Amino acid sequence: NIPNVDVINAKNLNTYEVLRANKLLVLESSIKKIEEICS
Repeated sequence: NIPNVDVINAKNLNTYEVLRANKLLVLESSIKKIEEICS
């Protein structure tokens, strides 16, 4: 467990979580899943 770190599954990601993050680490496979969800 790392303080101030949130791990969110791509299917549960929302705009609020993205905008409130100081930094994002996104796996390539997650980007593909996010693209599928948004299209």
